[in-house]
Amino acid sequence: MKKFLAIVLSAVAMTACGSGNSYKIKGNFPGVDNGTVVVLNVIEQNDLVKLDSAVVSNGKFNMNGTVDTCYLALITFELDEQIHACTFFLEDGSISLEYDIVDGIQTIGGTVNNDAFQTFYKDIEVLNDKANEIEDKMRMTAAAGEDYSSFADEMSILQDNYRDIVLKSIVQNSGNMFGFQQLLDSYTIFEPGEVLGFLDMFEPLFGATENFGQLKNMMQVQAMTAVGQPFIDFELPILNKRFETSQNAKLSDYIGSNKVILLDFWASWCTPCRNEIPNMKAAYERFKSKGFEIVSVSVDEDRDEWIKAIKDDNLTWPQLLDNNIRETSASYRYSVTAIPSTFLIDSDGTIIGRNLRGGEVEAALEDFFKK
Repeated sequence: MKKFLAIVLSAVAMTACGSGNSYKIKGNFPGVDNGTVVVLNVIEQNDLVKLDSAVVSNGKFNMNGTVDTCYLALITFELDEQIHACTFFLEDGSISLEYDIVDGIQTIGGTVNNDAFQTFYKDIEVLNDKANEIEDKMRMTAAAGEDYSSFADEMSILQDNYRDIVLKSIVQNSGNMFGFQQLLDSYTIFEPGEVLGFLDMFEPLFGATENFGQLKNMMQVQAMTAVGQPFIDFELPILNKRFETSQNAKLSDYIGSNKVILLDFWASWCTPCRNEIPNMKAAYERFKSKGFEIVSVSVDEDRDEWIKAIKDDNLTWPQLLDNNIRETSASYRYSVTAIPSTFLIDSDGTIIGRNLRGGEVEAALEDFFKK
């Protein structure tokens, strides 16, 4: 199971390498049938663009050509009605590709970006193996009817290790495309201020690219809602007891009148959001009397489905519906790019926590009310 390794193919790969850069690809795909056609695709503006193809003979193939930029690329082929893909960077130089059709393990190298990719790949494979071991232990412990919660701490350590590996990879590759691709793929595991610092490193090479500008704008907005920043107010329709939205409410209506609130962005169709509801209910029942409130903001476009989910899950705290109009949207103001997304805000209007999951809300509230 590939838990940590992920190259996000929606990211656009583009950096000038000079014109007329020659590449040579030597592929070694043992077990692939003679006559199998392998296709070279590059990722351009979120689309796969076919660039070349070759025929496999004795598990091997060669491709030659020129490119005017450095691309994130894939060699794809079909085997036993299944599509296989080997991901690498198409750039100037001799590129070696090896692919194991049994477990999907690839080995790449020969050029700056591909060597960096392979180093990262090997480090992450070690984490994947450890994660698989922990999951096996969790399953066996659960099957025996024993408490397996302690394994969550081990998984948390692996997540921290993953973050360290990505951080090291980004810093060490600040002068090449792999490092920038790493940042595009992994920025969500860092704080906005950290990402803005990384972008400063990459600006000389990638500052003119569309992805750079989009990520910088997003992080600047997110930095405004980072821990320690004041909340940003908004006004949205609120659901009343008759399940009507005839009136509006402001977030500021709840700031100050409660000691702490959890601002929760969700949707009826979002399974992870719905899975978090039992945790939120537990925190609400435990701390409501002490001055804790939840304000949920739905990004649902289907009002009926939104109301149905509220009824089905018996949600009793304030429910607001985002208008999804960019200029006034609450989710836009808080730079919410994925849900669930949460913000813990104290009575002074200061954001004191972000994106809390599972038991993290209760743990944060325990610490808060001890003060």
